[in-house]
Amino acid sequence: MSATPLSRTGNEASANSPGVQGAGRRLIAVTRDAGLARALQELKDEISVVIVPDLRQFSDEILRHGSNLALLDSAVVEDALPRLVDALTRQFPDLRLMVAGQSGEQTELASRIASERVFRFVHKPASAQRLKLFVEAAARGSQSRSAALEGAPPHPPSRLAFILAGLVAVCIAVAAAWLFWPEGAAARLNARDLAKLEQMMHQAADATAAHRFVSFDGSSSAELYRDVLTLDAVNEQAHAGLDNALDSAIGDARQALAAGQLDAATNTMEAVRLIDPDHRGLTQLTADVQAATTRALADSTARKLMAERQQQIEAALGEMSERIRAGALLDPEPDNAISHFLSAQNLSPGDPAVRSARNELTAALVAGGEQALQDKHVQDARRHAVAASRINNSATGLAALYWHLEEAETAAAAPPPKPRPLPSASEMARTLEAVVQVAPVAAPEPKELAPAPPPKPAEPVWVPGEGVIPVSQLTALRRGQADYPNEARVGQISGWVEMEFTVARNGSVKDVEVTSSEPRRTFDNAAVVAMRDYRFEPVTRDGQPVEQRARMRMRFTFQNQ
Repeated sequence: MSATPLSRTGNEASANSPGVQGAGRRLIAVTRDAGLARALQELKDEISVVIVPDLRQFSDEILRHGSNLALLDSAVVEDALPRLVDALTRQFPDLRLMVAGQSGEQTELASRIASERVFRFVHKPASAQRLKLFVEAAARGSQSRSAALEGAPPHPPSRLAFILAGLVAVCIAVAAAWLFWPEGAAARLNARDLAKLEQMMHQAADATAAHRFVSFDGSSSAELYRDVLTLDAVNEQAHAGLDNALDSAIGDARQALAAGQLDAATNTMEAVRLIDPDHRGLTQLTADVQAATTRALADSTARKLMAERQQQIEAALGEMSERIRAGALLDPEPDNAISHFLSAQNLSPGDPAVRSARNELTAALVAGGEQALQDKHVQDARRHAVAASRINNSATGLAALYWHLEEAETAAAAPPPKPRPLPSASEMARTLEAVVQVAPVAAPEPKELAPAPPPKPAEPVWVPGEGVIPVSQLTALRRGQADYPNEARVGQISGWVEMEFTVARNGSVKDVEVTSSEPRRTFDNAAVVAMRDYRFEPVTRDGQPVEQRARMRMRFTFQNQ
């Protein structure tokens, strides 16, 4: 869908006039406000202005034709305005962004205005004269910044914008095909991860149907959808499910507040914060909960109850710390660190002391799981991992613990090597007879000894995460299948491609680079595409997954294409 320029003649005249230098004199405005559009229309003799009704068309327009100036009407923004501003400035770092709105939006964007992420804030209704001053200032700043960065006469930006637009269009098309292909997840995941994903999606749907949107034990729909995204970060259904679950939880908290159930609202608010601390509804909900808490404290009876509850929280957390020091994280029931923490959490999950204790306990559980793996107690390590994930599924080090746990369980499930059978008595007798009957060999005449060859240099020690290693030192979990190029098939050509690539912390492959090939460029593209489909066991250093650069030669043989 194309954007609608205010005046084709005006746009062309502005773009081709001597005073216009590249995209810096082109303004893209996102608005549906007729008054703001009329004010912008009066600028058409000074600058090229294009108006689009929504953000999708804004992105398309700026990618296709380029622009360093933009005006965003806050009235068209349905999401949180500060988050959208951050996203736009990250995606288009050279963009001079102006925002039009009311005083409330200006307050929301105060820090962005101070840091110049938002160049100017335009109060509505805006006059053409005021807009002209802002636009001219933004255009001058954009051009001077570009000149300072380049340090030389700038290259024609239209060519660069065209190239970037083409690349982005290709990336969008590939990503769309990958995301929305019916079996996209099946193509992205191995069989084990796909089975786990399907199970969690079913559990999340059941939790949603039961109105169990958030919790602290890993059983809610929001937590399950979040776990799905750790396996498949681009799963659109999980993204939508997570958003729906969190929005529903915020709605439940508001209903609890309206019914005077402050504790229930606080519990829900803290569960949402643990899953998504930047959720768009948390700011207002937190303010409402704090206001309700202040009103409750005005009542002497409520103050007394809160003081008693605070004492109970402190006592429970003190017991938890004692059990952690004693190593009683999981046992005995019910006098262990977890049970005492849950007692405090049930009283007030949003209490700062409870938040701090949550981090302390999950760190101890992760450390206990790693120690159990070192001691070859795999089942005990899994108990620690499951307990930590139920308290905080985003705990530091938990993902690495699960990686190490899966490696240990895979190794334990491998069948032991078959023992060599003992030789029979007859075989032993024949062997002994053959040894006895061997004729003695005459000793050779002494000869002058040749000088001993110099010792071979010691093999370099491989430090995980450093240098480039051969692919033979990695364990492949999934291998990519290369398509044999048509021209090579027609010409019955064989060859090879040598590549370097990076194994990411999750085992995926990125940054593939062809270092040499024979014949040149014949098989390069097919090899790179296949290489990106590989998945390896992550390389670890000191118990933590690290990125590792590796190399591999992929052979293409016509007879075995």
